[in-house]
Amino acid sequence: MPIPRLRAVRFEQVLPEGRTHPLVLACRTEDRTAQTRSYLVKAIGCPEVHSTWQLVAETMGNVIAARMGVLTPSAAIVEIGEPVAQVVNKALKERGFTFAVRPGPAAGCEFLSGIQPWTVGQPLSPMIRRQASALFAFDLLSQNPDRRKEKVNCGLTKEGIVAFDFEMCFGHCFLPIVGGSAAEIWEPSKSGLAARHLFYAEMRANPPHAGAVQSLIGRLTTEWWDEMVRQLPVVWRHDADIIGQNLKAVATHADEFARDVATRCVL
Repeated sequence: MPIPRLRAVRFEQVLPEGRTHPLVLACRTEDRTAQTRSYLVKAIGCPEVHSTWQLVAETMGNVIAARMGVLTPSAAIVEIGEPVAQVVNKALKERGFTFAVRPGPAAGCEFLSGIQPWTVGQPLSPMIRRQASALFAFDLLSQNPDRRKEKVNCGLTKEGIVAFDFEMCFGHCFLPIVGGSAAEIWEPSKSGLAARHLFYAEMRANPPHAGAVQSLIGRLTTEWWDEMVRQLPVVWRHDADIIGQNLKAVATHADEFARDVATRCVL
């Protein structure tokens, strides 16, 4: 599915909760007659959003998760022009916020309403269990530390679990690991993240099937990835290529990754 390229045209609100205080902006395509829709947007200048790689991780983390069968608000690339950035920053100041966003491409996704909070420990139906297993595999693939009992970063709709907030995905590709790491990227058990995952207890009680995990990784083909990267702003592509190298390494060792997720990650 193509990643929409949209233009922000109007400030609507800022979400006060959360670390990054994402914006809600009315956006539309370049067609000025097109109807606007509300998108949740993270831009450089939002709290703790300071690098292009975070926008790429947010966008491509969303896209990869969706490719692996995880329900997500559809990703979009939102261009914030200088005039809109000025309006947004004026509105932020009037509301007492001290940050200001920069113009340029930003990471967006559909602004969904009607999502119910996820209750930790609730029983999982067979459908929800399959979705939780896919989300567990994705978060281990991306080494995402930001989906745990204290911060679930997902909700529930009639379609099942909807995951959001991907800006910390693939951080290991860009941030140096203190002391280094001897772990191969297809050995997520050595990252130490599995036991802290939101669905660790459920996965330990009913481990993912290695064949199913390997099938999910098989969806991340080189052809698909290259097509996704071509849709990104040019200034984002270098960081996307770094993530792509990570994915290709895991795909090459898909069997080992799947066995690690299904066994050592749930010990």
